[in-house]
Amino acid sequence: MAVAPRSIECMGQKIWTATELAGMTPSEQDAIFDASIVRDLDRVPAPILQRVRSRLEHRAARVESPNAP
Repeated sequence: MAVAPRSIECMGQKIWTATELAGMTPSEQDAIFDASIVRDLDRVPAPILQRVRSRLEHRAARVESPNAP
């Protein structure tokens, strides 16, 4: 499921193009990737966090009850 552009904008980070990334060293690419990881759930926009929680609850229900649809 794709993330809505306005949700990404809430994160406040630049969106890098493939062309921009291709012109970087592997170390620069790694640094951008590492900087993009949000480790504080308070910084995650509520709609994204709710969607992740919903998907996790759905998967957990399927694992706990394998015969469930």
